[in-house]
This record gives sequence, C-alpha cells and structure tokens, in this order.
Amino acid sequence: MPTIPYLIRKFIPILLCAYAFTLYSCGKKEPPRLPLYDKPPQRAEEASPPKTPDETATKSAAPSKPEGLEAFVTEDRVVLFWKENPERELRGYRIYRAGPDEIFKEVGTTQTPAFVDRGKLLKKRFYKISAIGPEGDGPFSGPIVVKPQ
Repeated sequence: MPTIPYLIRKFIPILLCAYAFTLYSCGKKEPPRLPLYDKPPQRAEEASPPKTPDETATKSAAPSKPEGLEAFVTEDRVVLFWKENPERELRGYRIYRAGPDEIFKEVGTTQTPAFVDRGKLLKKRFYKISAIGPEGDGPFSGPIVVKPQ
C-alpha cells in the first residue's frame, strides 16, 4: 500500500491542475496575466473575423425583387414558380393575388421559390410576389396574368 506522502506528491498537483482548468475554462475567473502581454488574451467566443463589405450590405438591405415569375395552370390549381433570390438571409416569399377590378391581397407565404394556389380558376387572376428579408419585405415582382383554360 502506498504511503500518504507518496499519494500527496502524486495526486495533489493533478487535482490543482483540474481545479484551475475548471475555473478558467468555465469563465469563473480570468486566467493569470503574463508580463509579456499588454492586454489579456481574447477568449475564443469573443474573437470573430472582420466582416466583409458584402456581408454588412446584405444584412442591412432589403432583399431584391424576385425575377422570372411564371405560372402553370391546371384544372384545380395555379402553380407559381420563379428564380430564387441571391440573398443569404432570405426568410421566404409572400404571394399576392388579385382578380379583375380588385386590389392585391396576400394569399400565402413560402420558403421555396414556388407556390400552389388551390381552387378552380374561374376568372382571370393577377399574381405578384415579394421576398422577405430580416429588415422587411423587398419590392414586388412584376405581376403575371393567369387566365382560365
């Protein structure tokens, strides 16, 4: 059986290192400053790469207007599809519909550049869409006219 002084010499440094690691890695205490440093080293979560001009412009600007809106008409639905917007932080699209002599009303939202409007098409309809960004909606696409078959 090992003696007490042997156990103390062997395990106390290990326990002290584990205690110090727990204090410093859990953010309870600042690590000791070395005389070589003028300021404390940054922690990993505080350090971040500088933002490029494209990233800052994309986050603050409204999304561009959706392009290439087209429709496919079947007996009981209208399928709309368009080109996907290039913005990274796009939250989706809003779809608006109007009939002859009506104002546009929102009929739905989607995350993908496609939408299905269910229901029999009895009269001419107009559709337009807008992209949803973090700062609000972008401009409307050009309207498209859909006629019954």
